[in-house]
Amino acid sequence: MVYLFLGEDDFSKKEEIKKTAQKESLEVVSFFDYDSEQEIKQATMNSTLFGGKKLICVYDFFKRGFDQGILEDIKNTTNSVVFLEEKLDKRKAETKKILANKNLKVVEFNIPTGAEFSSWVNNQAKKYDLRLSGKAMDLFLKRLGVSFNPSNYSEPLYDLWQADSELRKLKSFASDDVVSEKDILDLVSENTDDDIFRITNAIGEKDKVNVTKFLVEYMDKYAGSDEKSKIIGLSGLLSEQFRNILVFQKLLTQKVSDKEIANLTGYAPGRIFVYKKLATRFTEQKVLELLRKIELLDLEVKTTQGPASLQFFMIIESAMK
Repeated sequence: MVYLFLGEDDFSKKEEIKKTAQKESLEVVSFFDYDSEQEIKQATMNSTLFGGKKLICVYDFFKRGFDQGILEDIKNTTNSVVFLEEKLDKRKAETKKILANKNLKVVEFNIPTGAEFSSWVNNQAKKYDLRLSGKAMDLFLKRLGVSFNPSNYSEPLYDLWQADSELRKLKSFASDDVVSEKDILDLVSENTDDDIFRITNAIGEKDKVNVTKFLVEYMDKYAGSDEKSKIIGLSGLLSEQFRNILVFQKLLTQKVSDKEIANLTGYAPGRIFVYKKLATRFTEQKVLELLRKIELLDLEVKTTQGPASLQFFMIIESAMK
């Protein structure tokens, strides 16, 4: 059987490969670096030393422009072959031809959102025999960011690797006990990225009303107990945001692919999407200027008794000019 796995959900792709290999007793062989179609063709035709069948995983074959004629050559192989691609341009004639090939079974793996993500978490919890109270499950989803509105940025900021890791951590802690809300609060890190991205996005859009609204909401919800602590904490978070934007501006200039960015940063596809979008909202000069001002404010706030909040909002306002 020859498959094409498409989509950004690498977790589910690897789970499906593992399940197929176990079910059919196949040896998994992965190809990341290869120089020709012939190399892949040869691998798919060969058996292992002891005659066992293989599951050949080939990464980015079509994206790299190799000849899709290989599909005809390997259609009768006794091994199973999986071509893994994050995305293909479905507007191109060659892509349409690939997707229409009757020798290829195409499967889409997209990161679930909303109710689909909730269902996925429930199924993973059952898989680990992990029991969460109703309120604990709701809180778990909330802390991972399931309430995040994907219409703002197109894709979720969490990934399934993160969610699965948190579930396994809870299972190790709770064992056979029911996980409570307190357990979730103690063990599961809250995904606050949505709030920070909303602030940064509003700054980029020069939306002064929402910038003020989002900043005040964030300071009330997350930051320290006094004004100075709040400004120091929020300044640090925004500095990290704008340093990342600066990095993404460089990556975009160099035309680095999303997959390469993911390998370099470890970021989920949604986070990459957001940073790429934000990188186009600011000039490099504006980002450097803002980072310098925040750095000076941080020093002043920590060494003087000046009006920290007023100075902070003035800096943010200057970023929208």
